[in-house]
Amino acid sequence: FIWKSRQRADSRNTNNISIDHEYILVYSRGANFSFVGRKKDITKYKNPDNDPRGPWASIDLSGLANASRRPNLHYDIINPETGVHYPPNPNRGWSKSKDTLNKMIEENNMKILETIQSIEKIDKTKNLLKIKNEYHDLLGHRLALFTKYFEQDKINTNDIEFLLDSITKDFDDKKSSIDKLNNLIRMYHIIGVNINLLGNLPNNEKIASIFFEIIREAVTNAIIHADSKNIDIIIKIYLDKIEMVITNDGKKNTGIIYENEGIKGMRRKLSEIGGNLTIVNDDIFTLKIIL
Repeated sequence: FIWKSRQRADSRNTNNISIDHEYILVYSRGANFSFVGRKKDITKYKNPDNDPRGPWASIDLSGLANASRRPNLHYDIINPETGVHYPPNPNRGWSKSKDTLNKMIEENNMKILETIQSIEKIDKTKNLLKIKNEYHDLLGHRLALFTKYFEQDKINTNDIEFLLDSITKDFDDKKSSIDKLNNLIRMYHIIGVNINLLGNLPNNEKIASIFFEIIREAVTNAIIHADSKNIDIIIKIYLDKIEMVITNDGKKNTGIIYENEGIKGMRRKLSEIGGNLTIVNDDIFTLKIIL
């Protein structure tokens, strides 16, 4: 008998044969043998919308083949109301062809639209949370800067204008992360805080941006909570990993470190790129990031 087994990419585009099942020969010593299979679990099938076709279950529309294997399964799904495009995973594509999916959309237009709108709502919530976290980091950083600056005896209007102007520059997506980091180092130098950088940000701009945001938050915390004057940042890039270590010369924290929005934000950002954060609270407070 034939046992359907394929759980991997269709290989017809490479060898003209799609291995979709196994051929299994079964032998028995006697005539009284029979197969007893497991009863199929149908509890996941429901019919909350009274679909005339009967109970159904939601499934993942992702496919199993990249664009070179199944180009017909790689296309954008477009919300007809908003025009927003939803591309597939480039390594998987969709499980249905465009014609088949269009037919499904025609049959279940309202349900699919509701699903797409739910996805958009989730994306909007995520974007709002991201903006909230960015403003939290940036405003906390600027508050630390101005607090330290006005503690100095020497006040210069040009320095104040530069610090104020830099707020909008940090939200300028056109500026590279290294430019933002150099700007950060200059700002802190104005208030008498030295940021000593050994190494370079990663070439990948997404990773570099997250590293920059972590540096900015770590520097802010070092000044506000530990009254630091010198912050050391060491970045080492290996073949299989990237390591960043941040230390400061501030007052030692002898109590428990509670992870509030700042550190939680660092962990969230690192999770996006598969990194992790370790906090060491010994003689020197240390943040260690490994990606």
